[in-house]
Amino acid sequence: MVNDVRILTKGLEPIKFLKIISESDYEEIIGEWRSGYLKTKYERVEIIGGPGDKGRDVICTINKAEKKWENFQCKHYDRPLKPSDIWVEIGKLIINVYEKTYTCPKKYYFVSPCGVGIKLRDLLEDEKELKEELIKNWSKSCLKKISDKKQYPLESNLLKFVKTFNFSIFGYISPQEFIKEFEKTSYYNKRFGGLIKPRPLKEEFPNDVQDNELVYIRKILDAYSNHLKKNLKDAKELSKYPELKKHFERQRRNFYSAEYLKAYSRVCA
Repeated sequence: MVNDVRILTKGLEPIKFLKIISESDYEEIIGEWRSGYLKTKYERVEIIGGPGDKGRDVICTINKAEKKWENFQCKHYDRPLKPSDIWVEIGKLIINVYEKTYTCPKKYYFVSPCGVGIKLRDLLEDEKELKEELIKNWSKSCLKKISDKKQYPLESNLLKFVKTFNFSIFGYISPQEFIKEFEKTSYYNKRFGGLIKPRPLKEEFPNDVQDNELVYIRKILDAYSNHLKKNLKDAKELSKYPELKKHFERQRRNFYSAEYLKAYSRVCA
């Protein structure tokens, strides 16, 4: 669960934390992003990713009557997306628009925890090059992979359709953009809030006993006195008892550790 991961990764920035979460946690975050952010921008938002999704993952309806919509294709990889990761997804979309299964979306975004690699980014910024690369990779990446029941050779009318298709609809949402959008949801603190205020790993304590620890110190000295059968009035007397002195220093460290945790909890609340 995410809460367990947060304990192990305290101090990580949200952008770094996003890169190491599990696939199931990423799916949950996408769901929260959908309900907490996307739903405020669109008329209707649906998650239908999975077998039979026909190249659609998160469908965002702009205007149902006019059949205007956008698609967010979410991919969970432990690395930036490469061109080879998206050819079949673009192919599915083109085939379904070609066969009039659904209308062409106004925009089609790729979303991934590690973002897109440089090569894919450059392709998505150049619609002409993106089209040429898809055509070049069609036989390898799309011909037999769009459907288990049918092959789609890129020839005749389909080839003409691809060549006239508007490739400017394809883009991406960077992890930085995703985090900024997720910040606007009510789920942000649950997922990332505690990660941006890391608790100090080094917790120092003063050499001299302070007023705020006098009661605590007195109880420790009373315990030592009972053990030694001798009344200890001051911590300085522990110099005669090396083992007790080491124990005393550990207990003072524990005291200040608890104080740091208390202060840290107030800051993060």
